[in-house]
Amino acid sequence: MNELFGRNIAVTIGSRDTGQATKLSDLRAIFQVEKNAESFPNTAKISIYNLASSSRALVRAVDPFIMLEVGYKDRLSILYVGDVARAYISRQGPDWVTTAECGDGRNAIRRVHVDRSYAAGIDYKTIITDVARSLVDEGKVVLGSMLGIESKKASRGDVISGMGKDEMDRLTENQGLEWSIQNNTLQVVPKDTALPDAAVLLSPKTGLVGVPVLRDTSDGKSGVEFRALIIPGIAPGRLVQIACEQNQTVNGRYKIESVSFSGDTHGQAWYANGVAVAI
Repeated sequence: MNELFGRNIAVTIGSRDTGQATKLSDLRAIFQVEKNAESFPNTAKISIYNLASSSRALVRAVDPFIMLEVGYKDRLSILYVGDVARAYISRQGPDWVTTAECGDGRNAIRRVHVDRSYAAGIDYKTIITDVARSLVDEGKVVLGSMLGIESKKASRGDVISGMGKDEMDRLTENQGLEWSIQNNTLQVVPKDTALPDAAVLLSPKTGLVGVPVLRDTSDGKSGVEFRALIIPGIAPGRLVQIACEQNQTVNGRYKIESVSFSGDTHGQAWYANGVAVAI
């Protein structure tokens, strides 16, 4: 737990259109980040105090984005990357506060349209990969893990014509997969499988706050709700290993479905609240 003192952040503001960006630290920031394993943009509301005018201008540039790095002392990790959907400046007492509302992969999910046709015998693995690459190339996101995609031949030809998100939803649902964009990276994972990254250990010594609560999900799976100090490794699709001496019935390995982060560099908030399912 001693490693979780000295909270720290860095915020990078930039334009995907021009490539211009600036990295900021030592400023007050308040943030609320919502992440889940679904194919909708993870959202964030980030407020930064007393930015220079040049930095405020970047938030309103063409195709602006924000990257939020969070950690302790000089150990920072990316917590969120998103396209700025809306930005505004307000006065709060002596401070000028710049607030950005963002969506992770928002442009890829909302803007990319795919038109392709395939002959009979095409492998559906190829089709899924093609649609994913369209989202990557046109939506300016990164291609990440593509796990569990079955090699299956189409008995008839197939036509892909529509929003990339909708086509990706259809194709992955047919194979029992889920896809999402996490920190500007597109990932595909089987619904009953986690990413291959090592499980994040959550115990009172590593940042677990209070006692997790067992719960059933809407589809009848057993799961758990937990609260911890902010650890950027807690993310949808990853494994978490819970070790709680106060209630050992919750102990075990779970796949994270959703997590919300709330933080204030000058306040009390610095928590991750997650929902995970047993696998």
